[in-house]
Amino acid sequence: MSYPATLFRTWEDGDEFTGPDITDTLQQIVTDLVPSKIDDASTDVTAMQTTADPYVGGTATVATTLEGELQRLRHVVKVLAGWTQWYAHSEVPVLGSGGAGIKIGNATPTAVTNVRVLSGSFTPAAIAAASVSEQTFALTGVVVSDKILVNGPAPGTNPALVHARVSTADQVALTFLNPTAGTATPTSGTFSVVAIRS
Repeated sequence: MSYPATLFRTWEDGDEFTGPDITDTLQQIVTDLVPSKIDDASTDVTAMQTTADPYVGGTATVATTLEGELQRLRHVVKVLAGWTQWYAHSEVPVLGSGGAGIKIGNATPTAVTNVRVLSGSFTPAAIAAASVSEQTFALTGVVVSDKILVNGPAPGTNPALVHARVSTADQVALTFLNPTAGTATPTSGTFSVVAIRS
């Protein structure tokens, strides 16, 4: 896009250039130094998509032009949001997609690199009276390092879920407690699992 500032006057051979001309010309330049009159850094879509990493390999890359500053800001927006392009705000943001994860808090927090909600239909086995039982169920997508939170069907008077872990890849181990004096079976149904990876 061309520079949209105002041209103070057109000069021709033989014109006299006076002090007031200089003053008026400089004043016009100052007047035109507003965002709406400064040229863009997006001559086309390709230029608009151009970004520059401001922190390559842990070393800051210093911009030498305003265009370079804009390209670095675009890069940071794109990485933080996890969008295909820095301006693609209609996409669902993917926090931490740059690889380092996200951190919450200021006391050397652990970086969380992935959080997913999974679900499976589980049918627990019967549990003997006054005992606990750890049972395993297939659940695609979990790994041993995941920390999980499990929300199962309402237990009612059946054995309650008291512990959950990932026992191996694509498998969760759920522990149920039967405090009653007789054999009982935990409620079957859909179990929702929040898997947190760090």
